[in-house]
Amino acid sequence: GTKGEQLDICRRLAESLGIAHRLRWEVNAPRERLLNLYQYAGGFLFPPLYEGFGIPLIEAMAAGVPIAAHDIPVFREIAGDAAVYFRNERDDAASAMLALADSASNVGLLQVARKRLPLFSDEAQAAGMQQLYQG
Repeated sequence: GTKGEQLDICRRLAESLGIAHRLRWEVNAPRERLLNLYQYAGGFLFPPLYEGFGIPLIEAMAAGVPIAAHDIPVFREIAGDAAVYFRNERDDAASAMLALADSASNVGLLQVARKRLPLFSDEAQAAGMQQLYQG
């Protein structure tokens, strides 16, 4: 993401928990770097409480990375059954990430993700916009 107040809050929290040395902060990472991060990720945690759309969810699905996301309507609309959802950011998020460590359940999540990806293709988006404007 971008550098801002939330990043500073997250960094201070990581330091106070004694885990800052285990985290890597990526700010405005170029596309190639993002692809590399997705490629080696064991899971993707997406905890925002408010989000306009959620492109990172689509990126994670396209990269074949299992997803744990905050349980808000826009994320369910995007990922459907291709994600593990949580409500409480701390405890439930940790449980969701542990669930992603189970490779057997990830197979099902990734199969659903592959089926959902065509919904977000350029062609599908263009067709949707054309239909919208043609009424």
